[in-house]
Amino acid sequence: VWAVGTASGSPDIAYAEMGVEIRSEQIGDALTQANDTMQAVTDALTGFGIATTDIQTTQFNVYQEGQPQPMPGAEGQAMPPAQYVVTNIVRVTVRDINQVSDVIQTALDAGANRVYGLTFGLADQDALRSQARQEAAQSAGVQAQELAQAFNVQLGEPVRIDESTQGGVPVAESLAYGRGGGGPPISAGDLTVTVQLYVTYRVTP
Repeated sequence: VWAVGTASGSPDIAYAEMGVEIRSEQIGDALTQANDTMQAVTDALTGFGIATTDIQTTQFNVYQEGQPQPMPGAEGQAMPPAQYVVTNIVRVTVRDINQVSDVIQTALDAGANRVYGLTFGLADQDALRSQARQEAAQSAGVQAQELAQAFNVQLGEPVRIDESTQGGVPVAESLAYGRGGGGPPISAGDLTVTVQLYVTYRVTP
């Protein structure tokens, strides 16, 4: 028999990807501005109460944005120069989801101009996983008993149990520009853990 159990709970931890993207005709200027801004963002986050171990760099890119090609018939016109682009993104772990909005706004106020994603989770999913497993096991037993009766055999003990676990995490995608105006509205929703069991039972006539 194949059975599924689910259990839901409120997230208690959040992860936000945020940082800066700077463009300049000079690579040195772009790097300096990006470095200074990210230092200000990091200082603001630690000042808010985020531990330095909960701030991890996930992206650091430097590239030259290609110069646009002139339009047909505009070969004599001056084209804007190519620009260097510096991107620096950190992953911030927020251990109090009631502070997610304030953490994002703190980073924006300090100079961040990118928020690439926000995910919620559970620091410990064991309780939900156990609850979902119990539900799946009960469902498997009911199914096995019904099948044994339908085939006129006696249901014995399980001889093999295979388990698969899936944890669904709500995701809020966003791309933020600018600062001020209060923190963004955030809804954490619920997190659902699913346990799938495939159970083989012994049967006798």
